[in-house]
Amino acid sequence: MPGAGRLAFDRVDDGATANGAEQAARQLIGHDIDALIGPFGSDAVVGALHLYVAAGIPVFLPAATIDLGALPEGVFRLCPNDRAIAQAILDRIRERGFQTIRVLSDGSPHYLALKSKVERLLATAAVSTDDIVPAQHPMATVFLGRLEASRDWLRGFRQGGEAEPVLFSDDAADPSVTRELTSMGDVEALAVPDSRDLEGARPFAAHHRNLFGEEPGTYFHEVIAAVQLVANLALRRAAQSARSVPPCFDGVPTVFGPARFVGGENERATLVWKNLGAASTGVVFSQEARS
Repeated sequence: MPGAGRLAFDRVDDGATANGAEQAARQLIGHDIDALIGPFGSDAVVGALHLYVAAGIPVFLPAATIDLGALPEGVFRLCPNDRAIAQAILDRIRERGFQTIRVLSDGSPHYLALKSKVERLLATAAVSTDDIVPAQHPMATVFLGRLEASRDWLRGFRQGGEAEPVLFSDDAADPSVTRELTSMGDVEALAVPDSRDLEGARPFAAHHRNLFGEEPGTYFHEVIAAVQLVANLALRRAAQSARSVPPCFDGVPTVFGPARFVGGENERATLVWKNLGAASTGVVFSQEARS
């Protein structure tokens, strides 16, 4: 990776909370960092992004999908945003012909906000939720939540005898969600592409398998793309002997192809639907994410 040798990493755990992220931000800013890859959690972004922006530190968001409206200057999101996720959920519901939907969340601030966004889209599309038609059993359930919460909810849902199809949001796109279930049923999760879908990511995924003996996790490729952009920034700063090089990345090679950002959003961000209920995870629907 060109420029990677110039990078040194300082890692801080923000606990994926707003308060933890604020404390981590003050610590990292005090360390005089040149760029940030993170925060990873959407709730953490709320607590810390303004601090990095005020300090003039370029921020690369690999996994935080929260809808922030217009991203501040110097902030670059690699993953899709919640507007794209909500639209992809609506499109999938339409594709599968579901007329009544139950929408649930894990109760976290981010996923409560996404739940409201999905419900508003469903209302404009004339898709009923079980809150609107309580006597009618829903044709499917949408659960929006973090990985552990999604796994626990699905286990209780299936053990309680509920058999309708389930659509999960992106954090649940992991085989562990259904691993312990003897009868998992129809379960799909919205996800970002893996190395099978991204030719440029395959060498990195192979290296990950050699090091750790397993496939990379969700948002691995977004992290690699962020590192590629930071390495490019380091090279340009070294060439000009300055820290004030503008963070402009159009055309920079990444695992997604040449970078292209519009309003800080990655124009190459992509969403896929993965069937977690099948014997092997596979792409069943793909949609290019657009903000």
